[in-house]
Amino acid sequence: MYHGYAKLAKGVSNSIQFNFLNGDQRPIDVSTKTFVFKMFDYATNKEVISKELDIIDDGETFNLKGKTQLALSGAELPVSFKPGTYTYTILEQKNTELIPAYIDGASSLHGKLEVVDGIIARFVPSEELIFLQGQNNIYTSGPISTNRDGKGNNSLHSIQAYFTNFTGNLEIRGSLANEAPATWDACTPITTESYSGETGTVGITVNDLDNINYLMFRYTKNVGSIDKILYRS
Repeated sequence: MYHGYAKLAKGVSNSIQFNFLNGDQRPIDVSTKTFVFKMFDYATNKEVISKELDIIDDGETFNLKGKTQLALSGAELPVSFKPGTYTYTILEQKNTELIPAYIDGASSLHGKLEVVDGIIARFVPSEELIFLQGQNNIYTSGPISTNRDGKGNNSLHSIQAYFTNFTGNLEIRGSLANEAPATWDACTPITTESYSGETGTVGITVNDLDNINYLMFRYTKNVGSIDKILYRS
């Protein structure tokens, strides 16, 4: 049978060592053999990776006897690869045929492994805020979650505002509630920025959002326009 439950991390190089043993759990010589690793989607049984194992066994060194290695690059297991449970099997190449390298007493031909998010951050695209115009040139956005990447609201927050000759105020409020706030007044003031004849892109810094679950934006326009505001957490 296949022992253990291996994990592969997306977007980085991975290696797994496979040791080939006989029925007495002693290593066997595989220095002249060829093995192919195949990985399958657990739900659909679709093959997603097929790669030849590297033979570490040199036919002479006892400590290397029976040892092989699977090496996968970040390109072979990119960040876009679907995480989750997969099955794998190891086949031995004999002439033009591939035959199972091992079958246990329960006729098990597959092992299991898990593909997980690696150390490479998953990119979350910016979201453009939608504003509704009210009275007296006041524009208010709907609530936006600070936990869009699913990793909690203590991540890095990026706000970019695009101005054209804008004179007025931009206010940001936050909500501690678990549900999206229904009104502007249900939120607590965080910061207010004032601009005079502002043109171009301006980054807005907001601190202390650890307990804030939702943000809302409102601006009052005297002259010019805010063309758009992009938010990313």
